[in-house]
Amino acid sequence: MNKQLLLVIACTALTLAVVISVWKWLSPMMFPEPPKYNVDGSLLNMTDTPRTVGATGNETSDDVARAGDLPRNKTKNADALKRRDTENNDADDTNEDDDDEEELTPAEQAVKEWDDLAESLMDVDFAADPALPKKIKDAFDALHTDQDREDGMHAMMNLISDGAVQALVPILLDTNYHEDILDIIFNDILNRDDEIKYPILEEIVKNPKHPNFTDAAHILEVTKPDEGPVVIEEVLIEETEL
Repeated sequence: MNKQLLLVIACTALTLAVVISVWKWLSPMMFPEPPKYNVDGSLLNMTDTPRTVGATGNETSDDVARAGDLPRNKTKNADALKRRDTENNDADDTNEDDDDEEELTPAEQAVKEWDDLAESLMDVDFAADPALPKKIKDAFDALHTDQDREDGMHAMMNLISDGAVQALVPILLDTNYHEDILDIIFNDILNRDDEIKYPILEEIVKNPKHPNFTDAAHILEVTKPDEGPVVIEEVLIEETEL
């Protein structure tokens, strides 16, 4: 009798085990689990971490802490957008610089080039650049108005070094320029060292029609009476008689 009871119990247990196994296997197909969604309505993947919403409806601080766990494609997209914004900003800056250059009129461009040249002559030696006189004269002739030339020459005399000031002699000796321009150069030359000043004064007195001839002649007559050319005395005598 006991053996029969044990047999019945064993068969019942085996049957229950089979039924449970079959149920576990069939239940996912018979009763599939409904899909889950994130708070923004997107479908939640099995690898995504669900996002929670605080009382105010915004993402909680846990979302910030999980920022590094975002899917790789989202991180790449964010980096791409950041790079694109940076490139756009750089392009905008470049376009602004180009616009500034394009906005200069020919007259303004000539003034800018003259100012740049003046600044470059602060430490230049005339002997090191034989083409400097022509370079200065060409840039000066490119200025469009008398006011630009006068202002430009004032700026030049404030910046040009003693070693390069002799490069202005071709302009100073050219009587076709306005007398005011020649006076700016002449008055500055008088404040330079003697080895720079006297050779230029001697060049001026070779032309009696030069606007600064009389002043240059008087200076040479007083400071170098034995070396001044004879023509100085003759012209001064003629001017006194008149």
